[in-house]
Amino acid sequence: MKRFFSLFLIFFTASLFADSDYEVKELTDRDADNQIAKGIVIVDVYANWCAPCRKMAPIFKEFAQEMEEHERASAFKADIDQMPEFCKANKVRSIPTFLLFYEGEEVDRLVGSCSKKELEEMVYGAEEYQDD
Repeated sequence: MKRFFSLFLIFFTASLFADSDYEVKELTDRDADNQIAKGIVIVDVYANWCAPCRKMAPIFKEFAQEMEEHERASAFKADIDQMPEFCKANKVRSIPTFLLFYEGEEVDRLVGSCSKKELEEMVYGAEEYQDD
Protein backbone atom coordinates (compact mmCIF):
# COMPACT_ATOMS: atom_id res chain seq x y z
CA MET A 1 0.00 0.00 0.00
CA LYS A 2 2.87 2.35 0.85
CA ARG A 3 4.45 1.74 -2.55
CA PHE A 4 1.13 2.44 -4.30
CA PHE A 5 0.81 5.74 -2.47
CA SER A 6 4.38 6.71 -3.43
CA LEU A 7 3.73 5.94 -7.11
CA PHE A 8 0.44 7.84 -7.00
CA LEU A 9 2.20 10.86 -5.51
CA ILE A 10 4.90 10.79 -8.20
CA PHE A 11 2.36 10.61 -11.05
CA PHE A 12 0.14 13.26 -9.48
CA THR A 13 3.09 15.64 -9.10
CA ALA A 14 4.21 14.97 -12.68
CA SER A 15 0.73 15.75 -13.98
CA LEU A 16 0.80 19.10 -12.19
CA PHE A 17 4.01 20.03 -14.01
CA ALA A 18 2.70 18.83 -17.38
CA ASP A 19 -0.25 21.26 -17.33
CA SER A 20 1.80 24.24 -16.25
CA ASP A 21 2.21 27.49 -18.15
CA TYR A 22 5.80 27.68 -16.89
CA GLU A 23 8.40 28.88 -19.38
CA VAL A 24 12.15 28.78 -18.92
CA LYS A 25 13.55 32.32 -18.82
CA GLU A 26 15.62 33.37 -21.84
CA LEU A 27 19.09 34.70 -21.09
CA THR A 28 20.16 37.79 -23.01
CA ASP A 29 23.55 39.44 -23.55
CA ARG A 30 22.28 42.41 -21.56
CA ASP A 31 21.54 40.44 -18.38
CA ALA A 32 23.69 37.29 -18.64
CA ASP A 33 26.44 38.34 -16.24
CA ASN A 34 23.96 39.49 -13.59
CA GLN A 35 21.76 36.41 -13.91
CA ILE A 36 24.55 33.85 -13.53
CA ALA A 37 26.21 35.75 -10.66
CA LYS A 38 23.72 34.70 -7.97
CA GLY A 39 23.69 31.22 -6.42
CA ILE A 40 23.40 28.05 -8.51
CA VAL A 41 22.38 28.71 -12.11
CA ILE A 42 21.96 26.26 -14.96
CA VAL A 43 21.87 27.43 -18.57
CA ASP A 44 20.63 25.35 -21.52
CA VAL A 45 22.51 26.54 -24.62
CA TYR A 46 20.42 25.54 -27.62
CA ALA A 47 19.33 26.43 -31.15
CA ASN A 48 15.87 26.21 -32.66
CA TRP A 49 17.22 24.34 -35.69
CA CYS A 50 18.96 21.68 -33.53
CA ALA A 51 17.04 18.37 -33.33
CA PRO A 52 18.69 17.16 -30.08
CA CYS A 53 17.98 20.59 -28.56
CA ARG A 54 14.29 20.30 -29.48
CA LYS A 55 14.25 16.82 -27.93
CA MET A 56 15.75 18.18 -24.70
CA ALA A 57 13.46 21.24 -24.46
CA PRO A 58 10.55 19.57 -22.60
CA ILE A 59 12.95 17.66 -20.34
CA PHE A 60 14.82 20.84 -19.42
CA LYS A 61 11.55 22.73 -18.95
CA GLU A 62 10.26 20.19 -16.42
CA PHE A 63 13.64 20.06 -14.68
CA ALA A 64 13.92 23.87 -14.55
CA GLN A 65 10.45 24.26 -13.10
CA GLU A 66 11.17 21.74 -10.35
CA MET A 67 14.51 23.37 -9.49
CA GLU A 68 12.98 26.82 -9.25
CA GLU A 69 9.90 25.69 -7.32
CA HIS A 70 12.12 24.01 -4.72
CA GLU A 71 14.58 26.96 -4.81
CA ARG A 72 17.51 24.69 -5.65
CA ALA A 73 18.71 26.58 -8.73
CA SER A 74 17.78 29.25 -11.25
CA ALA A 75 17.36 28.04 -14.82
CA PHE A 76 17.76 29.85 -18.12
CA LYS A 77 18.03 29.01 -21.77
CA ALA A 78 20.38 30.76 -24.20
CA ASP A 79 19.94 30.65 -27.97
CA ILE A 80 23.41 30.14 -29.45
CA ASP A 81 22.45 32.25 -32.50
CA GLN A 82 21.33 35.17 -30.32
CA MET A 83 24.20 35.00 -27.80
CA PRO A 84 27.43 34.36 -29.72
CA GLU A 85 29.61 36.35 -27.27
CA PHE A 86 28.27 34.47 -24.24
CA CYS A 87 28.81 31.15 -26.02
CA LYS A 88 32.31 32.11 -27.12
CA ALA A 89 33.27 33.31 -23.63
CA ASN A 90 32.02 30.03 -22.16
CA LYS A 91 33.67 27.90 -24.86
CA VAL A 92 30.44 26.32 -26.10
CA ARG A 93 31.42 24.24 -29.13
CA SER A 94 28.45 21.88 -29.38
CA ILE A 95 24.75 21.98 -28.60
CA PRO A 96 22.88 21.27 -26.54
CA THR A 97 25.25 22.24 -23.75
CA PHE A 98 24.15 22.65 -20.14
CA LEU A 99 26.36 25.05 -18.19
CA LEU A 100 26.25 25.06 -14.39
CA PHE A 101 27.40 28.19 -12.58
CA TYR A 102 27.88 28.90 -8.91
CA GLU A 103 28.24 32.60 -8.00
CA GLY A 104 29.18 33.38 -11.62
CA GLU A 105 31.86 30.70 -12.03
CA GLU A 106 31.31 27.64 -14.20
CA VAL A 107 31.51 24.53 -12.02
CA ASP A 108 30.21 21.85 -14.39
CA ARG A 109 28.80 21.19 -17.85
CA LEU A 110 27.01 18.48 -19.79
CA VAL A 111 27.28 18.33 -23.57
CA GLY A 112 24.66 16.60 -25.71
CA SER A 113 21.35 15.02 -24.85
CA CYS A 114 21.02 13.78 -21.31
CA SER A 115 18.40 12.64 -18.85
CA LYS A 116 16.61 14.73 -16.26
CA LYS A 117 18.38 12.64 -13.62
CA GLU A 118 21.80 13.67 -15.01
CA LEU A 119 20.77 17.34 -14.81
CA GLU A 120 19.57 16.84 -11.22
CA GLU A 121 22.84 15.14 -10.23
CA MET A 122 24.79 18.03 -11.71
CA VAL A 123 22.85 20.57 -9.61
CA TYR A 124 23.05 18.44 -6.46
CA GLY A 125 26.82 18.23 -6.96
CA ALA A 126 27.02 22.03 -7.09
CA GLU A 127 25.23 22.34 -3.76
CA GLU A 128 28.49 21.33 -2.06
CA TYR A 129 29.89 24.75 -3.07
CA GLN A 130 27.23 26.47 -0.96
CA ASP A 131 28.75 25.02 2.20
CA ASP A 132 32.14 26.63 1.56
